[in-house]
Amino acid sequence: MKAVNYPVIPGAGAFYYEGNEIGILLCHGFNGTPQSVQDVGIELMKQGFTVYAPRLKGHGTHPEDFRCSTH
Repeated sequence: MKAVNYPVIPGAGAFYYEGNEIGILLCHGFNGTPQSVQDVGIELMKQGFTVYAPRLKGHGTHPEDFRCSTH
């Protein structure tokens, strides 16, 4: 199975909020994108934390990208 790099769906990319020296990593679910944890990230940012939510490989693009990704 050959991987194809499809573009990321608008709004489905990673997010990073700069805050204090305490960093929090948020990971979305199996079939999700960083959008699914963005509300939590915003609340943590408001409390002063640095927050990062990466977009996991194969998520937020095309179903074929997801099918070709592995653990």
